[in-house]
Amino acid sequence: MTDQDHIEWPREIWMGEREDHDQGVVTAVLSEHATVARWAGDPERDRKFHRYVDADIHESAEQYYKARIDAAEAERDEADRRAGAAERKMESLKDAAIRRNHWLQQAKQDRGYDNNVSFDVVWKETCEKADKATAEEREGT
Repeated sequence: MTDQDHIEWPREIWMGEREDHDQGVVTAVLSEHATVARWAGDPERDRKFHRYVDADIHESAEQYYKARIDAAEAERDEADRRAGAAERKMESLKDAAIRRNHWLQQAKQDRGYDNNVSFDVVWKETCEKADKATAEEREGT
């Protein structure tokens, strides 16, 4: 079949409303632009037109929108999965912070420090004691 043998049928047409005494003659146009009256009282175009669409357009539109909906649902599901993972990670980080804070408070109590004493002070004093012990050990040997 050559290109000239292949007929391109219109995918949509606009049918003009029938007149009271049209004797079966109706106005049909292939372009939405042809439904606009050229002047007031235009006998061919000054009427209401109704759009009729080829069934294939409905099928392809349905497939198109189904694919778009499926893609949006997949994107939503992925975002939901990532949000859940982020929430679990945040809870894990909060738990780890609580455990570290508890360990730090316990370490301060074990060494006789108040919980309100900064860890910097505790660390400084611990390092001084360790340095002093190391120096004493060197002098003793």
